[in-house]
Amino acid sequence: LGTNCDTVLVLNDDLFVTPGIFSAFDYWIKTNPTLPWGTVSPWLRYQGKVLRLRAEPDWEPNRPLLSLSPCGAAFFLRTPTWQKVGPFDETFKSFYEEYDFGLRCVEKGLGCYHLPWPVVDHGWSQPFVDNAAMLKPTIRLASSKRYFESKWGPVDGERIKALHATLEADVTMVGWQAEPGAFRPGRPKVVPFAECAGVPLDPHLEEVS
Repeated sequence: LGTNCDTVLVLNDDLFVTPGIFSAFDYWIKTNPTLPWGTVSPWLRYQGKVLRLRAEPDWEPNRPLLSLSPCGAAFFLRTPTWQKVGPFDETFKSFYEEYDFGLRCVEKGLGCYHLPWPVVDHGWSQPFVDNAAMLKPTIRLASSKRYFESKWGPVDGERIKALHATLEADVTMVGWQAEPGAFRPGRPKVVPFAECAGVPLDPHLEEVS
């Protein structure tokens, strides 16, 4: 990353960014100037359906979440975070690179937040359309998972569980946009460890209407 900008938006090349993403992020920054965050992700929509956490039957769609990983498809980060945590590990072929980056953020005391708004539309797997072999999950995930576990141990192992235990939702009162024009205060909800250790990690989602 260049050092001539403070904040960047990391995006897949198969996303459609909805209007308001920058103003929502700007509001987050201005209302949380001392919050120790590593990444801030928007919510995803795929084929008209919003994605949500599988293990969150009581999840409030207007409440931020705090996790071990950013959304791999889209997230904001600051140049100082990049300098503190280090760059993405390019050994990963597909998936797990965001989880690796998120864990390194958490090790440095920086949380990975997911905002309920704005929502971005995800084309899903479009970067692989010209590589039929890479579309196969067994090929796409297997090598990345092996490498990930060589660095961190099992995704449900004690090292990652210990990092999850450091996530703290009792932080400075957080302001965010629940929907266009709707601003709310409150605290984020920590994603359960069972979901943080899910596979694949993008970020542990299913489709809901």
